[in-house]
This record gives sequence, C-alpha cells and structure tokens, in this order.
Amino acid sequence: MPELPEVETVVRHLHPRLAGRRVRRIERARPGVWIPSPPDAADRWRGRLIRGVERRGKWILVRGTENWRLAIHLRMTGHLEIVDTGAALRPHTHCVLELDRGQELRFSDPRRFGRVLALGPGAASPLDRLGPEPFALDPATLHQGLAGRRAPLKAVLLDQSFVAGLGNIYVDEILFAAGVDPAMPARHLLRQEAQALVECMRALLSAAIAAGGSSVRDYRAPDGRAGRFQRRHRVYGRAGRPCPECGSRIRRRLLAGRGTHWCPWCQPRRRRNGGLADRQRIPSEVRRS
Repeated sequence: MPELPEVETVVRHLHPRLAGRRVRRIERARPGVWIPSPPDAADRWRGRLIRGVERRGKWILVRGTENWRLAIHLRMTGHLEIVDTGAALRPHTHCVLELDRGQELRFSDPRRFGRVLALGPGAASPLDRLGPEPFALDPATLHQGLAGRRAPLKAVLLDQSFVAGLGNIYVDEILFAAGVDPAMPARHLLRQEAQALVECMRALLSAAIAAGGSSVRDYRAPDGRAGRFQRRHRVYGRAGRPCPECGSRIRRRLLAGRGTHWCPWCQPRRRRNGGLADRQRIPSEVRRS
C-alpha cells in the first residue's frame, strides 16, 4: 500500500496541474469506490473550481470551492493520472473527473480497494480520526503518547489514529535506523529512544519523498514513474540477507498481523547502553537528504 512518501509524491505531481482548474463533470463513478456525501455530490461538483491538492496521512485531498473535497485513498493498487479527454481508458477505471482544457483526472484500481469520497461542507469522514503527521511529532509528545500502551511499538506506529501516514515499509526502516526492537511494548520506549525515533522518522521520510517513494509492487506516480527509495531499503524485504550494519541475518516474522523485518543484533529488546539509539545508524546519504 502506498505510504506517506508515495502519496506525497502523487500530491506534488497533481497540485500544480489541478490547482485553478474547473471540474466540468464527474462520470464513471463506480459504487463502492465512489462514496458521495451528500448523495448528489457528483452534480454538486459540476463547474466547481479546484483550489489545490493536499495530503493527509495516506489520503489525497482535492479541495474545491466552498469547502467541497474529494478524499482519495489508493489502498493497494489505486492509480491517478491526468490524460487528454478521449484517451483510451486504463482497465479498471472507476472514476473520471472531466476537467476544462480537454483533460481528465482518472482513478483506476484493479482490486477495487481504493476509495474516492466526495465530501460536502461539514461531512464526516475517516480523515477526522487521523492522528498527527509524522513531521509534526516531537519526541516529548511521542513518548507521552506511548505511555501505558502495552501493544508492540510497531503496531502502535501503524495505528493511523496515533500517527498518520506510516505503513509497513517505513516503520520497519525507521525502527532499524533508531536501533529499536519492533516487538518492544510501546510503553517501554525510553525518552532517548523517542528522540532518536523522531529524528530517524523525519530523515527517512524526507529522503524517501526526495526519491519519489518506494515502488515495491504496483505503485507508480501519476506520470508512470517508479519510485527509487526501494534501492535504499536496509531491512524491509531483505529477510535472510546480511544486515548492512553488522552482517547478521535479517529476520522476518509476523507482528500484529504484519510481516516485520528487523536485525536481532542491531535491534535488541534493550540496547546495552541503556536504550540510547545510535544516531549513526541513519545512512549518511539519508542524513544529507
């Protein structure tokens, strides 16, 4: 599933191409993928001006006039593209926004897990339950939020109501960079480790955004380009291969129902130095990004 860096890449591609454009109509809105609130949302979007495109967690927000919004979640195989009107439809195209100047914004999704929510002013949505953005987290807030949580640290970081935008790939990479065991009960994280975790989170996400995200399976930017950050993964998808830091074998296990990659030497339950994460574990090229 595309995570924060991939969604941010999509948003940065779409915003300059959609801001100031007018929606002529919405068509091919497939029930189950297209969820309007109110029911006549497609008609209410006709002629509406697009103010801009933003990201909230893993959601893409197309903002229209008078606080109308299209909230789009790509899920596993969703794809957005801007094409000329009349261009051949991509298979499994479920929603089409016809724009001015002879173009269309199209949403396709072979597995139909993606969603396009058309939200009128004041409409409730899943975005209302999202936690803070990773770049808005500070170490003290993170440490306080984890206090009393018995769940594994990885499970808490994947909880979108706790922090929005993180997913399986980047949580594995962040925890490795911070030298923290993903199975550690969240409440056991030390203040020093919270500091390192926030630093690694910001550095890795920034580097991944700069690289256009990670194309592990289906993800492509709207212009068809693949991300490049998968070339710099240090633990995710590397089970059985040597750890880039110590040479130990990278392990994989199920944790909170998700495949989890970690190094048992670099990420022990409690580090010998009392839990203080090693800042140098952030690759030098990531620190420079």
